Amino acid sequence: MRVAIIREEGSNGDREMASAVYAAGMEPWDITMSDLLDGRSALDCFQGAPLSSLQSPSCQEVCRG
Repeated sequence: MRVAIIREEGSNGDREMASAVYAAGMEPWDITMSDLLDGRSALDCFQGAPLSSLQSPSCQEVCRG
């Protein structure tokens, strides 16, 4: 199963996410928002797409749900 790890350029967490996806038996692909917006990548060939640190929520945002 191909899984796109979607991230913003310069964000953190994509390697950890890719490792978790790989450990679960899936095939992780690193895709940036720029890749999607510029047409270099599309999501139609992937079966999943977790978001990796597109925007880190603050503690208050997480606690409020």
